[in-house]
Amino acid sequence: MSAPGPLSGRASREIIALLERERLMTLACNRADGWPQATTVGYVNQGLDLYFKIARDSQKFANLKADPRASAAIRLSGPDCGDGVGLSMAGEVVEVTDPAVVESLERAVVERFPGVDVHCPSGRPAALMHFRPMIVSTVGVAKGCSDPETFVLASVGPKVVPALPGGPPPTRAPIPGLIDHGVERGQGLKRLVALASGGPGDERAMAFAARLAVQWDARVDVVPVYSSSAADMIALGMTLGASLSQTAVGELAAAERELQHRIDAVARTAAKDAGAMFGDGDDVPRLSVLTRGLRPALAMSRHSALADLMVVAHDSSKDSAMHRHLGEALLAYGAPVLVTRGDPRRLTGPAAIAWDGSPQAGRAVRAALPLLAMASALHILQCVTGLDMQAHDPDADRLNLYLKLHGIDGGDVILVEGENEGAALLAAAEAREAGLFVAGAWGHSRVRETVFGGATRTFLQREEGPSLLLAH
Repeated sequence: MSAPGPLSGRASREIIALLERERLMTLACNRADGWPQATTVGYVNQGLDLYFKIARDSQKFANLKADPRASAAIRLSGPDCGDGVGLSMAGEVVEVTDPAVVESLERAVVERFPGVDVHCPSGRPAALMHFRPMIVSTVGVAKGCSDPETFVLASVGPKVVPALPGGPPPTRAPIPGLIDHGVERGQGLKRLVALASGGPGDERAMAFAARLAVQWDARVDVVPVYSSSAADMIALGMTLGASLSQTAVGELAAAERELQHRIDAVARTAAKDAGAMFGDGDDVPRLSVLTRGLRPALAMSRHSALADLMVVAHDSSKDSAMHRHLGEALLAYGAPVLVTRGDPRRLTGPAAIAWDGSPQAGRAVRAALPLLAMASALHILQCVTGLDMQAHDPDADRLNLYLKLHGIDGGDVILVEGENEGAALLAAAEAREAGLFVAGAWGHSRVRETVFGGATRTFLQREEGPSLLLAH
């Protein structure tokens, strides 16, 4: 038997389809006396993650609290399942305690299985449990034959053990839904820079950054880019020959401290939710918030030089400071940028590449390789009215060959038309429920884009849609 391999996008899609079709699984866990216990429970899935309810006073709950290791088996049912048997999974089970997540999953259970009560132990206090698979073995699922095939989703590691004061940092358990696909972890994302303004978009940007940090054992440096009102007002006063009162300077400084504290709190929460460490230190995955000591442009210039990816929150206002920082990161510093929208879990769904063969699109694809490896499906989009066949080679077969060399399944090629190239490409991506859209930024001359508008502008003006990975 060959060694287990990483889960490919095609196999992932077929396994998820099976999980969504079925609703019962056999769950096996370890009793305190060493004997195994197997019972049937109902579940609801989100991708490859399984959620189920058990009574708090049950033997299963006591077993899983003592030892979270478990195995699950799901068998195909129905007359049209052919020779397929199903799949088995090995992983860990943890209790879901976040009230918002519990409420969301409760709704998902009711919507998916209306009137079915197998998920809720009647009349007894219940716990919502999360089964996060690490190894999946399929039989007649991924390749249409009865031979089993085993895939590795995440490295099996120790449980999280809180560190004692002054002791070593805690070890880390695998995080749910994070899959090792093709791209080696040592070759993936290792240092990310997240820009934080102290505004409402910080929460989303840091949630994305923290999740990627855990996926790739990476470090995230959060760079505050809010304007320094105190420094600006003092400089203005010096220019005009006036001075600010000590009270005014103190109030401005206090407002800045409040912004810094707000950024710290958001980053700390994002790290905790994703399972990363927070603060100064060398161990990864980690989020660390830098102190605003430099002008934003200078701080971005210094920190982008050795960043695999910059992460920003989407802001459709072209006059906003974050929009200006995005342009600086792409054009002045040559950094690839992830513009975050929606839920970071969508990064493990379908992805789309706007491919025209330009150097900008090529740089975007190279920067996006770790994210493309996480995608469940890949679509290559080409707007035939926007291709420059003389300046570039938009051959999608060459792109697919490049992706396969990096262990990533190739994508299907979709041709679109439209006077607004950006709108046509985005519509095709959204029609395929893409959570990530990879594109070159400002590939045409700035004069042409100023006069006629450009695809990049269209990508950035949309309020909703997939997250954008852009490179210039």
